[in-house]
Amino acid sequence: MPDVKGNPYRFTLLFNQTDPRHRRTVEILNQQGKSKSQYIVTAILHYIDCNKLPVDSTGEHQSLQSLADRIIEQTAKRVLDGLEKVTVRPSPGPVMPAQPVVKEPAATVEISEAERDLLANGLGSLRSRINR
Repeated sequence: MPDVKGNPYRFTLLFNQTDPRHRRTVEILNQQGKSKSQYIVTAILHYIDCNKLPVDSTGEHQSLQSLADRIIEQTAKRVLDGLEKVTVRPSPGPVMPAQPVVKEPAATVEISEAERDLLANGLGSLRSRINR
């Protein structure tokens, strides 16, 4: 027999305190304040619909690609800037190949919290598509 209740739009949830995933979920929901229902709606619809959406259906893929390209470009530039060519002068002894001098990497690439979230969401989405 189906569960009959007075208001089909009201739910009571009991999370398992011993399950780390449930505890993390409770922490996240408690951070939402009065917007818990909207957060849950967004999460469920994303979970259900993300398999149906092609990767290119939103600008999110392009934003993620652009962010990844920027990080790769900045990282490559730092690495290349850190290499210094050493000039070897001919000497009467055996010839040794020049060894590049590697400097310590420059400061880390700074990205905004929104970009960090976009990157994390995109990577999570890619992982879920790979693991299917």
